[in-house]
Amino acid sequence: MYATRAEAANAVRVRDIIKAIKGDKIDPLTRRPYVEIVVERMAASVGASLEDILNADSVLIPVPGSGLTRPNTVWPALSICNALRKFGLGAAIETSLRRAHAVQKSAGNQTRPSLEEHYKSFSVQGTLTAAKNLTLIDDVVTSGTTLMAAREF
Repeated sequence: MYATRAEAANAVRVRDIIKAIKGDKIDPLTRRPYVEIVVERMAASVGASLEDILNADSVLIPVPGSGLTRPNTVWPALSICNALRKFGLGAAIETSLRRAHAVQKSAGNQTRPSLEEHYKSFSVQGTLTAAKNLTLIDDVVTSGTTLMAAREF
């Protein structure tokens, strides 16, 4: 997901949905997590091509946020992975990719962490599954630097 800084109604709506997913919010009308609603709609609109990518051989790897992962906190990329699995996408979730140390948040900052800074901040905790297909899942992609660093790691 990516929302520009535009103030058009659709841009504001997308930013609100991103905030709802990042905050693990529940839709008051359906009483379901926003992340599940978004994944369900995405899966319905993209259809079989998404199933081709996130098939029974694909292990989902949530990309950690800029900070250190702490117990009982929201990890939006993991929430997205859980929603994808709920709708039968991907074979499993592997949470081995973590931050060894925090990096500056990208959102709202003039200077973003470099590819090297992201790369050096990652670590693998435990063992990473030797799966045929690993699929990195991030909550918001703007420049793609975090994903590129995670891919290289």
